[in-house]
Amino acid sequence: PHQLQRSTTPSDSESGGGGERQRLRHLDGTIGALGRRSRWQQALGVLQMEVLGQGLQPDAGTYSAAVSACGAGRAWRAARAALADATLAGLQRNVVVLSAEMAACGKGGAWEAALDGLGNMRCWGLEPDVFACGVAVSACEQGRRWATAAALLGGMQHEKVEPNVIVRNAVLSTCASAKKWSGAMTVLGGMRAALCELSIMTCSTVIRLQATEEHWRSALAALRALRAGSLEPAHATFTAAIAACDAGRRWASALGLLQLMSDMATLPNLITCTAAATACRADGLWLIALQLVASLAHSRTAPDVTSFNAVVAACQTGGQWREAMAIMEGMAKASIQPNSATCGAVVSAAEKGGQWQWALQVVSAAQGQGPGVDTITYNAAMSACLRVGKWGEALGLMENLVSSSLRLSVFSYGLAFQACQQGLLWQRALGLYAEAQRAGLKIGAANFGLLARACTDA
Repeated sequence: PHQLQRSTTPSDSESGGGGERQRLRHLDGTIGALGRRSRWQQALGVLQMEVLGQGLQPDAGTYSAAVSACGAGRAWRAARAALADATLAGLQRNVVVLSAEMAACGKGGAWEAALDGLGNMRCWGLEPDVFACGVAVSACEQGRRWATAAALLGGMQHEKVEPNVIVRNAVLSTCASAKKWSGAMTVLGGMRAALCELSIMTCSTVIRLQATEEHWRSALAALRALRAGSLEPAHATFTAAIAACDAGRRWASALGLLQLMSDMATLPNLITCTAAATACRADGLWLIALQLVASLAHSRTAPDVTSFNAVVAACQTGGQWREAMAIMEGMAKASIQPNSATCGAVVSAAEKGGQWQWALQVVSAAQGQGPGVDTITYNAAMSACLRVGKWGEALGLMENLVSSSLRLSVFSYGLAFQACQQGLLWQRALGLYAEAQRAGLKIGAANFGLLARACTDA
């Protein structure tokens, strides 16, 4: 019922022999194959040169393939132009091809244009089906327009277009991406009321949304409900549940989920092990985190920088600066380049351990070898120096920070004021305050107090 129609005369039909139709279907397949490889320009070239250029009469299938190819390449403007050409060629608009245009707009980030397509269908006397509405909802998901997606879902029910589980999951995912708890729960309640079968994707989305300190218990309950329904949770589902445990500071529950995966013969992968190691961070359980990362060798998966960063962060929380340094050195030996997060965690661990020399050494090495140093790392190194009265070194770090392209923070100036107070450098403190003013930073009452003490103590 939704095939695009062309007005034809008997002579048109007779002149288009079986050979032409076979040739056209072959070219449709070529256009579709190019689209799947995101080669939309070449797909349009086939349409122009080998279809229209050879006198063939493209039909709904041809233009649908061309529009979809543009969508795969996120070229939504080209998709709309192709559809406009189809209309000028005498092809009647229909739901399927217009849905393909909407999908192209959604993939290209033009969610408003996709919604316009839904409105245009009604203006042209066409009734959007569940697929067209689903495309519009997916476009809202791409544009993070959760309220619009929820309104579309409500409109479908009002117009007696029964939304399927795919459409409802898209609305649920949009609410989850926007962290709209109440909206997601409303959608989930509607699914239960409509007796929709909850899929793995549904439960995974709910668990991901509940990965907060307040709702971690609900996330685990959703995982239990998934298993009670005889559905096998995927890796992504377990990862979301482990992240919820992390948010609730329930590292033992996170490790229990890893054990559950093993019991189900689902081998934890890099992402799930890293999530579990991250859950150990808050309580400084660096040895457990390290064992989790080391266990990846049994799954023939090499740990990456994010995995090691989780271990280093656990060392930082636990004040294990030696272990943090050793892990960063081990990363280099394993040809894994530490990044700014690694350096920041190691410097913070050195700060907690009162190891200002090591903090300076890490900052110096990071500046010379590539990973770079961010503002937080500079601040941690400055704090390590100030703990033992090394105000000169702290001011040297501040000078490096000011001369870098990094954005200075109010906390950085507060540390610099403390260094000036220790060194009795009131003029330097006033100079730093003037720099902060020029940078448009409001240093706040606490830092004004540090500035005042730097001036009065001198």
